[in-house]
Amino acid sequence: MLKKLVAYAFISVFAVLPFFAEYNRAGIPDSAEIRSGITDAWLEAPVSSLKSKPSELKENSAGTVFQIRMEERMDSIAVIVAPRSFIDVDIVEDGKVSDSVRAAVYPECSPGSWVLYRNKKNGEPQKIRWYFNTDSDVYVQFEESQNRTVAQLVVCGLYAAHSVPVGIAFTRLYSASFADVLRWTKTSLPWEKVSVLTGQYHEIIQMAQVIRENIPLFDYTEDVCYDSDGTRKFITTGKKYTVPDKDGNPVEPPENGRITVGGAGFLKWIADGIVKPLSGSALKLEGLAAPTVLFSELGKNGVISQEWNLTLALDWTRNLASQIYSVRAGKDYVFSECGVDVEENFFSGAVDDSASAKRYHYVPDSGYPPQSLKALLYVLSVRDPGWFYLAAIRQQSSIKPDELVFNGCAALFPYFDDAGKFKCAVFMNGGEVPLEKFISDNSSSFIHLERVRATDYFFPVN
Repeated sequence: MLKKLVAYAFISVFAVLPFFAEYNRAGIPDSAEIRSGITDAWLEAPVSSLKSKPSELKENSAGTVFQIRMEERMDSIAVIVAPRSFIDVDIVEDGKVSDSVRAAVYPECSPGSWVLYRNKKNGEPQKIRWYFNTDSDVYVQFEESQNRTVAQLVVCGLYAAHSVPVGIAFTRLYSASFADVLRWTKTSLPWEKVSVLTGQYHEIIQMAQVIRENIPLFDYTEDVCYDSDGTRKFITTGKKYTVPDKDGNPVEPPENGRITVGGAGFLKWIADGIVKPLSGSALKLEGLAAPTVLFSELGKNGVISQEWNLTLALDWTRNLASQIYSVRAGKDYVFSECGVDVEENFFSGAVDDSASAKRYHYVPDSGYPPQSLKALLYVLSVRDPGWFYLAAIRQQSSIKPDELVFNGCAALFPYFDDAGKFKCAVFMNGGEVPLEKFISDNSSSFIHLERVRATDYFFPVN
């Protein structure tokens, strides 16, 4: 009888005890004692001998099994020392799950994996990559440069630190523990950007879930939001929301239990769910579109802005964030007084991009390139757990194709789950989209962020 194995993505790493010398204080499996014994056989052996060498399994004194193997890359070989994990596997017979087993796997990018890259032609060492995080695109890497060892700390494709000198010989890393690495780089690498503590994201997760549960109720209607009295209005005119009847006359459509909002109105609905439990009232539409950017009347943007609103989404998100802050503080503030703009520059360039580091920096009144968004949200979520972000999107205008305007917005809820894995819920235009899609859809745009403290008293108001 035909049997098929179907793997599903639940991987559990061996539990470890922190008092074993082979493990660092973060509880990451460490292969130091194993690597110290494989220098001749794997780390410095001729490349030709490794190509036919079978993988090996070795157990450290803490009881964790590691697999040692070689994999060929384009211009290099990778000697991988990876700890054992387990993946749950369903046994499917006749289209039905008949049983479940656990299979051992040795992922290259799992916490505790150590990888030495060597030149494929001459076998010279190129770099060492050390995975210590649940997210595989967060790692520390070492290279030899001008007879010295330098380190890079990488977060989601961007350098949180680049070419930082480490005062040890490169080959010392062959037998070093991760605890050694932490000690050597304690003050030189910004570990605080990647030191995840779980259990701090209850409000973020709760708010995202409430929004998600209400999504089926939304009818996306451009330029519409709810005023403080629950009246549906057009944002750009402040007039009541109407639609033409069969004779072409404007009439207010009946309320039918649905929530009628545009993209900006959707963000106001979220903001109202925070402030109404505190103040007893939703936010007034008046003032939310007030300008936050001043253009020179003689400049190009100043002339255009007399006819077109170039910054509506930026103004809207800034004013929403400052209004929420004001309600909580019991005093009125404008956006520039309460620090809602996100302006931090955490990164010094990209791993796969030789462009200037400034390409990934904050641009005043424009924001960040979307390529830096995941890394930015990751570090913000580590540093400031419990905050979400209102995003204004500066993109090409559909009316004036040669101009960039803020005409889109979203709400971003970054957090770490109980396993320490980074996630981010993205809500826009009355729906939810994956973070990766949001980034790719806006690849040629700028994303401006406003910070808002999440709350566990979030209640929808419509």
